[in-house]
Amino acid sequence: MDPLTALGLASNVIQIVDVSTRIVSKGQSIYKSADGTLAENMDAEAVATDLNLLNTKLQHSLEASKAIAKPSKVSLVKMFSDLQTGLRCIEKRSTSTSQCH
Repeated sequence: MDPLTALGLASNVIQIVDVSTRIVSKGQSIYKSADGTLAENMDAEAVATDLNLLNTKLQHSLEASKAIAKPSKVSLVKMFSDLQTGLRCIEKRSTSTSQCH
């Protein structure tokens, strides 16, 4: 076996061991947790929930305020809508492995 082939094979074996170790480690973390979720997912969900609550408060404040000019209000409403979409994506990703678009 030539040296480059041996190096490639060794690299592949190391990657397989590394990925397997990570999978087992995450599995153990999930198994040991009280509710079957990873701490990092719970943290991401808590942050998303807090941001969603803040976004809702800001939207209510914006709707209550009549002093804002129409173009600014429209752009802020769109920004809040985009923020909510992003937050839903974060919440979805914290509970599953799917990716958001």
